[in-house]
Amino acid sequence: MTFIYTVNRAGRTVSVVAAGEIDVAAAGPFGTALCRLAESEPTDLIEVDLGGLIFIDSTGTAALKRAYRTTRRYGCSLVVINATGLVRRVLDLTGTPHADTAPVPGRHPEVPHGV
Repeated sequence: MTFIYTVNRAGRTVSVVAAGEIDVAAAGPFGTALCRLAESEPTDLIEVDLGGLIFIDSTGTAALKRAYRTTRRYGCSLVVINATGLVRRVLDLTGTPHADTAPVPGRHPEVPHGV
């Protein structure tokens, strides 16, 4: 299966809907695209919907973590939503935050610790 995503901007909020598989071939370009959303024009929130994703590997989680750090530098929040099944498990195991991640006291909720 391939990887596709759509981007919709409404003012300073961006919705990204992803489907398919984020693997080594897709992770770099996807991560770069997420970073550019915050860099290109003022953005308060980027919401990444992974509900249509069936696979993500460590390169995909690394791309999401890089996007968290980059968007935060621009004053933008990045929130991952609708991660289910294997995708949610991989996010949990790699410490990649998503909307269902319980916040840890003293840490900013959008930025993974030690990343």
